[in-house]
Amino acid sequence: SGLTWTARLSGGEEIELTAGGFARAVEPADYAKYVDALGHARLHESDKALFAIRDGLASIIPASVLPLLTWEELERCVCGQREIDLELLKANTEYDDDVSPDDEHVVRLWRVLESFNHDERS
Repeated sequence: SGLTWTARLSGGEEIELTAGGFARAVEPADYAKYVDALGHARLHESDKALFAIRDGLASIIPASVLPLLTWEELERCVCGQREIDLELLKANTEYDDDVSPDDEHVVRLWRVLESFNHDERS
């Protein structure tokens, strides 16, 4: 059938599922084992990246807390609120000594931000 003990991963890389897999044909009696090995390879090909993401999250939010959060709560912890309260932002904005809230460029900034909808602001 031309099927060998290899798998093509998402990035296009071809790997051996067993030692000598490039040269070893999959026999009909081994189809179930091949499918298991292929499934395992594909399911775990991103483990390194997923562990890095998990470790990054755990550096922001204690790992013991992660299972307690819904995906929405986790998104809010990492990304912040979806809607930006401009009045709150204005009230808490600190300007350098040489910049005033009445400066033309600052007034224009607030005017532009006020013209945006919530999606455009975030």
